[in-house]
Amino acid sequence: MRRSLLAAAFVPLLASCGGPVLFGEVTIPELRVGLPGLQFVATAGAPPEFWCDPTSIGDPMCLARTFDYDFGDKVPLADDPNASLDLRLTAVTISLLPPAQQPGTVTDLALIDSVTLRLLDPAHAGDPMDVQIAHSVVIASYVRTEPAPTVIEVSGNANTNLGPYLLSGKLSIRAELTYQADSDAFVADVEGDYSLVLKYDYWSKIF
Repeated sequence: MRRSLLAAAFVPLLASCGGPVLFGEVTIPELRVGLPGLQFVATAGAPPEFWCDPTSIGDPMCLARTFDYDFGDKVPLADDPNASLDLRLTAVTISLLPPAQQPGTVTDLALIDSVTLRLLDPAHAGDPMDVQIAHSVVIASYVRTEPAPTVIEVSGNANTNLGPYLLSGKLSIRAELTYQADSDAFVADVEGDYSLVLKYDYWSKIF
């Protein structure tokens, strides 16, 4: 896959300094990465590490869930030093699984008032969460407008290039969900829609 991607994109040019330059550029306008069956814990009895602010549990009623999007098989050159990636988030969709697949009584997402998605900086991956949050970037947000949705679409901030935040082909994202009242645990599929421009300097790889 890696070779076919490069072979399709390479464009030979004649450099102004006299030598041939070989580079590749691929534009992927729609790239979807999914995380099926993610568990979101119940608000009642949630351990302190699940609260958005462990020093202020229950006020507001906000629980956080951190997950990694793995682009490894979709962007095979993510960690190549000769590759430059411009990765933009379009939206993240949280789709509630059917009631028969739920661990509790949740049948819709009406208790979720808002969702904030933070992109965590891999340079601070080993730091305490409050430090990671301080160095994070808000890349998407949602405020509920429907009375009882079963699908939440969190609109992305297309002004932020996520490429520099990839580590080993993965993006680490923290979802902060604010509830209006106590909620049971629930299971949902989480899918991210992205656009990608990948540039590859093959000449530097040769030399």
